[in-house]
Amino acid sequence: RWAAPPSALLAQRLHALLAPPPAGVPGRRLEVELTEFEQRFTTPDRAAARIAARTLLRERRGGALLASRDFALEVPAAGADVDGGV
Repeated sequence: RWAAPPSALLAQRLHALLAPPPAGVPGRRLEVELTEFEQRFTTPDRAAARIAARTLLRERRGGALLASRDFALEVPAAGADVDGGV
């Protein structure tokens, strides 16, 4: 059972991992768009979990784009069923 939508769980984890900038340091804003979150079945008994995201780093003031990058990760699932995908 999911406690929240995948995008909310990812946002919660990123907030826990990323510390705010020290006082007096110009802040940046990281935007993350979850573009894929799925379980792919390659055969009836094999599957893989895939997650992909687009990230944008912006100036906090004015919103100027500083950098962007796409990330993707695919790992074998423990099994080719719902429990294996989790």
